[in-house]
Amino acid sequence: MAEFECEMLSARLSDLMREAERGYVTHSSFLSPAEVLFAKKRKTPNAFFFGGYDGAEREIVFFLPEYLEAMTDDFSDTAKIKELISDTLAEEIKTVRITGSGYKKLSHRDYLGALLNLGTERSAFGDVCVTGDSTAVVFATPHVASLVKDSLERVGSDKVKVEIMGSEFVFSYERKLSAINDTVASDRFDCVVASLCRKSRGDAKELILSGLAELNYTVCQKTDAAVSAGDTVSVRGFGKFVIKNITDETKKGRLRLEAGKYI
Repeated sequence: MAEFECEMLSARLSDLMREAERGYVTHSSFLSPAEVLFAKKRKTPNAFFFGGYDGAEREIVFFLPEYLEAMTDDFSDTAKIKELISDTLAEEIKTVRITGSGYKKLSHRDYLGALLNLGTERSAFGDVCVTGDSTAVVFATPHVASLVKDSLERVGSDKVKVEIMGSEFVFSYERKLSAINDTVASDRFDCVVASLCRKSRGDAKELILSGLAELNYTVCQKTDAAVSAGDTVSVRGFGKFVIKNITDETKKGRLRLEAGKYI
């Protein structure tokens, strides 16, 4: 995120925090993964992040007023907080199921393009989860959910049916990853990018310095930036990766890299 984007988001979150002090739950729009990371680093005590299901990448941050905050001792107890603000969650995050004809395979890009072509802002809907060859689940604001139900007729070249699911609909989603196991000279960004992309270290440096590589959803042009477990690496033209582990020196003094590439 650019510095001015960080400043704008910080100001917006501060405003929402102050509004919550008046005694009611406030919330943001759907934040991008980079914005979620930035907001979580603020470590605001009364902030709760949720995107419609556990493990969502795009989330809304909800700020709890003092009387609700006092009802939980542990903000990592997500089940308790969901229970406390269940009505707000049900009202602000709608689950939309999109079903194609079954004769054509639809991709994440197909669904995303169809949604944006309706004139929606990206911050008005969260994750687009492809659940089958011709099915997907989308999390959206009430307005966008209604818009999609009333207006979305085709995804790609396929005719689709749209349903807004009730609060009884329980959704879980596991992203598909292709395993990567390798060794690297160090945890430097250029070493890791070279391994993930199956390129030379020189080529990896060029990709990084050209602004084509992201570390935790932010463009990173520091070739010596440290990479650790839990980090997300994206390289334009090569895909998106999650670092699972980067430890345990081999006998040759190299580090074992365990990662997954999003399919």
